[in-house]
Amino acid sequence: MGLGFVVDSVIMFGTQILFFGFGWLFFMRELFKYSEVQNMIVQLLFSITFTLSCTMFELIIFEILGWLDSTSRYFHWQFNLYFILFMMVVLLPLYSAIQVVNTIKLVQRRPIAKLFAG
Repeated sequence: MGLGFVVDSVIMFGTQILFFGFGWLFFMRELFKYSEVQNMIVQLLFSITFTLSCTMFELIIFEILGWLDSTSRYFHWQFNLYFILFMMVVLLPLYSAIQVVNTIKLVQRRPIAKLFAG
């Protein structure tokens, strides 16, 4: 892992920044153009998942074309694969469960005056 790995990592990181920006713009301008999604975490999770998916596709294209060093492609493939698996299996379901629990109203709050009024 020498200078070639560093250059390959800079290329991968640069394209991930571009994918993240494109995912963010796509989310804000096209996907939820008419709804009011104010939750920043949802926007970040979508953009990160979009970035990882595009990066996996990019690595497949790089493998076909023979671009980048094979060891750095393998490293970035493993890193992206484990990170996207963590997102899909742990982080996204956990966040969804937290949102569901936060929106469930188990006990309705009623004013005390209504309790005694009948």
